[in-house]
Amino acid sequence: MSTTNQLPAILGTLDSLGVPMWLTATRSGKQVPPRGWPTLTAADNRARLGHYGPGMAVCGAVTERWAFVDVDTKAGASIEAAEAWLRGLGVSPWARVSTPSGGAHFYVSGAPGQANYPGETVAKLTGLVGVEVFGGIAPSAHFAFLPGSERPKYPGRGYTVEWEHPELIDADATPLWNALAHAAAERRTGQGSPEEGAKSAKRAGTDTPPPSHPSEGRPRAEAYTRSVVNGEADKLAHAGEGGRNAQLHRSALKLGSGTTLTLDDTITALEAAAGACGLLGDDGRAQVIATITSGWKAGRASPRDTPATNPDSAGVAPDMVTGTPTPAGRPKGMSVMDMALGSGEGGHDTPTQPSDSEPHRRLVFTAASQITPKPTQWVWIDDEEGRLPAGALSLAAGREGTGKSSFGIWLSSQITRGLLPGMWGGIPRNVIYLAVEDSWAQTLVPRLMAAGADLDRVFRVEAVTAEGEESTITLPVDVGDLRAGISQHDVGLVVADPLMSLMSGRIDTHKEADTRRALEPLAKIADQTGAAILGIAHFNKSGGSDINSLITGSGAFKNVPRAVFGFARDEDTGESVMTQGKNSLGRLDLPSLAYRIASTTVRLEDGETDVGRFEFMGTSTTTARDLLRANHDTDTPESTDCAAWLREWATDEGGTLKAKEAKAAARQAGYSIDQTNRAKRKLGMDSKRSGFGKNSEVFWVLPGTDSETPEPHTWHIGGIDGSPRDVPPMPPMAPPMGERPDSAPVPSVLHSADLPGFRAIRHPAAVPESPPEPLDVNGIVPGRVTPTYPKPAPTPAGQLDPDWLLFPGSTTCKECGNDLLTETGSTGRCRAHHQARGAA
Repeated sequence: MSTTNQLPAILGTLDSLGVPMWLTATRSGKQVPPRGWPTLTAADNRARLGHYGPGMAVCGAVTERWAFVDVDTKAGASIEAAEAWLRGLGVSPWARVSTPSGGAHFYVSGAPGQANYPGETVAKLTGLVGVEVFGGIAPSAHFAFLPGSERPKYPGRGYTVEWEHPELIDADATPLWNALAHAAAERRTGQGSPEEGAKSAKRAGTDTPPPSHPSEGRPRAEAYTRSVVNGEADKLAHAGEGGRNAQLHRSALKLGSGTTLTLDDTITALEAAAGACGLLGDDGRAQVIATITSGWKAGRASPRDTPATNPDSAGVAPDMVTGTPTPAGRPKGMSVMDMALGSGEGGHDTPTQPSDSEPHRRLVFTAASQITPKPTQWVWIDDEEGRLPAGALSLAAGREGTGKSSFGIWLSSQITRGLLPGMWGGIPRNVIYLAVEDSWAQTLVPRLMAAGADLDRVFRVEAVTAEGEESTITLPVDVGDLRAGISQHDVGLVVADPLMSLMSGRIDTHKEADTRRALEPLAKIADQTGAAILGIAHFNKSGGSDINSLITGSGAFKNVPRAVFGFARDEDTGESVMTQGKNSLGRLDLPSLAYRIASTTVRLEDGETDVGRFEFMGTSTTTARDLLRANHDTDTPESTDCAAWLREWATDEGGTLKAKEAKAAARQAGYSIDQTNRAKRKLGMDSKRSGFGKNSEVFWVLPGTDSETPEPHTWHIGGIDGSPRDVPPMPPMAPPMGERPDSAPVPSVLHSADLPGFRAIRHPAAVPESPPEPLDVNGIVPGRVTPTYPKPAPTPAGQLDPDWLLFPGSTTCKECGNDLLTETGSTGRCRAHHQARGAA
């Protein structure tokens, strides 16, 4: 290849090795490679480099015949030490190129089929820092900036060829990868013998064992992890007094959620920084380790999708630089976005450290056709309807003393014996009971015994600190360990009693976003394990009867669970009812269940104890909402007086009152609307509506009233199919123009009752009392008034619907006995009509 346009001659050598090369343009200070650069071939190098000009960079992708070793002096590397190391392995670089940052690239022969080794891995294996080895895998996996490149990041400095020995181009470089692979095999611990690693490598199609570290052989993962560790350590080292412990927890959480570092690695990474900021000296190593442990566990419970944690997915080949997926079969390499963000010496930048508000992540799109639908599995089926779903978070809520915890005990006992109708009927399963308020020895175990539980299948769980101190489980910190315990012990049910007490002190349970950070991981492990998780919750002190709205805390407590059970007890009668307040995966209109807490004596080794035993009594027509409403409507002197007043008035009126009039009269009597409504409910008065739409009215009716509201009169006309239809009769048809209608009895005109507050039964539409004179169209003369029909009496607007009916006794005119029609504003028309008839 000709090296015109001032391009270095070494590019011709690379061209002869089949190295694809291209130019990158500078945009917004960043050098962006062309689209599809991983698929380029060397055949078009001449055409692409022919556009070379000032400010451009030349890039080349590694091939089976060319690889490079990147020595970054900014990271503490020594060029001389790196070169001596290569030659000591028997590897002879054929060129050395100085980089504008003061580092170097050593060009060696390619070694297809071998792994790549980022800086952190090389440092662990050899002790050399800042040295990276790339180019050992499939073609076009990585690229490097080549001599002749100009980069805005390093103005006035370029890539210079220090020396070149073309005769060494084909020198064997495999000892480099073999030495690294051997060192990796020796460092492996807990992953089987080297022979097993060799077998795994052989199955994978390579002769060298895979790296032991989760990120080894994944440059992007190594670079990402190194960046996050350095960034978090720097934040912690510069944290001010008062915010050091919080920063330590945040840093540990971030390392736990976004990297594959173990707890020990995380402690090692942050302990020195904790000492630099003075936290280690002030609080002591034990407290620092406890904080790191807490943060790391919280991170593991809520893992983030990052280049360090993202596993390979089916049909997707992981990009060895970016960690983002590329379609299987497409050559892999550095993404255009990486290049746009600014690349490093070898064309594989260390990614910028993700911020807390914008974590590094990727989006995965899955077609709905690729998702297998599954039916809901029910742990508890009552009368062929599901109540408690498996693989979901549910909630049992109620006021203190209503038996919700006893329900958790009953449910646990049924699960351990395989007695609960549902997916585990006849199959005993284990239960984890997370209790905070009650004593296991004095309360929980005796209750479990009274309920008949298999005590060998009920597990207490406690968290143990690094110092051996026991404490309760904390959400979301211990979610990961809880998930492992569910799987390990074949758990079918987890009861959290009460759920809110298990929340971390850093969670504001009155903020939905905060609460979701604890509840959503809990719901996730339920889905992953198939276990049912039941949280016990309390009602708040507010009034009302809506089960879901009464749950103490943020809205997440009612939004995240898939099922909610409400428990209520009548304070006067002792009646107790459980009502399904939410059932997102099944029917909501399930009948309420009555229950009782029966006193039971349990015999113990040291004596006896009396405990309550939860027992269902069958279905109930009363709901928990009814009891909550009744308990809220407590008797006070004012409400008692209002009820007596309302009963006396309703009795005098025959047992029926207009709701509007009753409320207005109550206000005049000095009673509030709430007092009036409570008095109505106390008397058991029903609300009845007569009519529809704007013309309807609501009545309060005392129990036992015979005629609460009259049934409206309807007009029945046979339909097309012979069935009756409620429609009003048709008005008389108008006669043809010029003709008089046949003489017939004249229907009554519109009348209105003179009784205030009553409406009359409707009547067919009226017609004038005397037929009008016909309109003589031939007699119309310009300038003269055109004769018209007399204006008929007004009729009700719109259709005459049955809702215009009301009380008998106000439907006829007192003067003539004619039926009265309803019409707004027509009061007094009857009297005016008779006066007109008398004058005639």
